[in-house]
Amino acid sequence: MRIALTNPFCWPQVRRGSERLLHDLAAYLHRRGHEVSVITSAPTGTEPEFPPEIETIVWRQRWQALDFGRWTGPGIAFARFCRHTLLHRDFEVVHCLHHFDAYGAALARAAPATKFKLVHQFMGIPVRRYFLPAPHELLMFRTVLKHADHILVLSRYAAFTLERDFAAKATTIPLPVEMASFRNTAKAVPADWPSIVFLGDVGEPRKGALPCAEAFAGLKDSFPDAVLHFCGNAPARDVERIVAAVPPDVRDSIRFHGAVPPSDLPRHLASATVMALPSMWEAFGVVFAEALASGTPVVGCQHGGVPDIVDDSRIGVLVDPGQARGVLQDVDALVEALRTAVALAQDPATEACCRTHAARFGWDRLGPSYEALYEHLLAEGS
Repeated sequence: MRIALTNPFCWPQVRRGSERLLHDLAAYLHRRGHEVSVITSAPTGTEPEFPPEIETIVWRQRWQALDFGRWTGPGIAFARFCRHTLLHRDFEVVHCLHHFDAYGAALARAAPATKFKLVHQFMGIPVRRYFLPAPHELLMFRTVLKHADHILVLSRYAAFTLERDFAAKATTIPLPVEMASFRNTAKAVPADWPSIVFLGDVGEPRKGALPCAEAFAGLKDSFPDAVLHFCGNAPARDVERIVAAVPPDVRDSIRFHGAVPPSDLPRHLASATVMALPSMWEAFGVVFAEALASGTPVVGCQHGGVPDIVDDSRIGVLVDPGQARGVLQDVDALVEALRTAVALAQDPATEACCRTHAARFGWDRLGPSYEALYEHLLAEGS
């Protein structure tokens, strides 16, 4: 098949879920023998990180001086670029990872000469209030929903919100995870036990760094030698707020490592007793799958896409966030979840159970779902 994958950003400029999927799906489809082209953008002087055998069509970003947030800048310009490119190329399937490029693809397909199948994958959680600050984006997204041949989302919760807020149906395909580096890293006994690892942006409130630290202080009552490691972007103001929120005798047991290079993630997760990320509004929560692939039990929130991953009490614990809007509030429940997860880590059967459970999110399991979808759409004809 001749397949185009599109997204406004790519590695190394941005490293989020959509950029990860753009890179990994392109590589997977190429390995499977398909003719793959990537349509993306990058700053002048920055080269996208794709294998040389994958065609990369790059729009050079020039909007910095005129970027006024969501009203101008990369999204609108990239939509035009996608439309122009797709009008002059012959693809069978165009798979868009953002509504900007999907809108450009929808406009291109309105031309009589273009006959590709359009797949849009919404990489977040589609709620109407996301579009309230930028009504033009809402119009673009509704156009995509109307004209796309198929809509994909990452979790059951995202499918639910799409139907609730937009009366649209979607197919759920979880975000595939490259498992090899995590599976191949031997589980290690941490020097300080138990070792709790928070892997996420400390400065983003919905990730739950503050309640995690407060719950860790409660865990210290049961495990005086416990240590909490924050691995992720940690602005000074957020570090100060977290340190001030816990008792003085707990502060020396909290370590801030800053952003961790991807190559170091397997080591951090393999040496953790528990990976705790009490975040809300996770479209999927790939770090949970990575922790489980490392043999490490997890603690998270019963919200967003995380319950699609952590659906077995033998591998982790989920906390009900209640009616809190955006940030978990029940610290006592989080303390109990951490205690339960530490107990799981002490069970010799847990490591193998976690690794086996994580395998369902590997590329060997989920990659064929994309190929099957493309083949189904092409078999339907025009």
